[in-house]
Amino acid sequence: MRDNGAVMVWDGNYLPGLWLVQQALDIAFERIARHGVMTFAMRRSHHIACLATLVKQATDRGFVAILATSDPAFGFVAPYGGREPLLTPNPFAIGYPGTHTPILVDICASITTVSMTRQKAATGEDFEHPWLLDGEGRPTRNPRVLEQTEPRGSLLLLGGLEYGHKGFGLALMVEALTQGLSGLGRKDTEKRWGGNVFLQVLDPDAFAGREAFLEQMDYLTERCQANAPLREGMPVRLPGEQAERNIAAAREQGVPLSEHTVQRLGGTAQRFGLVMPAAF
Repeated sequence: MRDNGAVMVWDGNYLPGLWLVQQALDIAFERIARHGVMTFAMRRSHHIACLATLVKQATDRGFVAILATSDPAFGFVAPYGGREPLLTPNPFAIGYPGTHTPILVDICASITTVSMTRQKAATGEDFEHPWLLDGEGRPTRNPRVLEQTEPRGSLLLLGGLEYGHKGFGLALMVEALTQGLSGLGRKDTEKRWGGNVFLQVLDPDAFAGREAFLEQMDYLTERCQANAPLREGMPVRLPGEQAERNIAAAREQGVPLSEHTVQRLGGTAQRFGLVMPAAF
């Protein structure tokens, strides 16, 4: 829809979100030496899954990446002070490189997610804490209030009843980046499940320089890790450290999948005439 070199606006036509973001990253990596910063706003993408895995592609190349998504067609989160679901959890990620390990922050504006809530509702479990509001605005542990009651409940914002204005602010920021900048939002979107996306990739060399960036951020990482722990034997863990360990373990031992997931993947593979890889 628009391309001025450093900024691109796309209509994703509900194509797979992972594929769309991958195309955007490839373009960013190609152009960033010329522009220093590449920014994308996408309307009508589809689900982009785990944001941290996408921004890691940028950190692996020494870049900083910011990624956010929202679904303007549906609502599961009430605005702070309200009880009617309007917003989505609006996940937001930032990743930046380090000398030893990247920092990967992947959070959302609500305390929990729609997928986790549906998972618990399907298995008949309750949350350990009251992370939702029922249709009357009362805190509840019952995940079924999100979609199986009338009036519908909503997910509590990050910060809960006391400090949910902070999650509300984050949710509004994501909506501005993903919907305002792409030109399609809650005012006019069709009721079809999808997502809008904001992606920005920054090259430290275009600012104070890569060496200066790593010097500053490595120092901060070291100070955090050296901080006196609340519990003995449990030092401060930076976002992304566990992910690095999990990736290393998966490369060595494989990725464990539940039987339900294997069955669904097998069914999809059969539908498209593909052969499932053997487990090991």
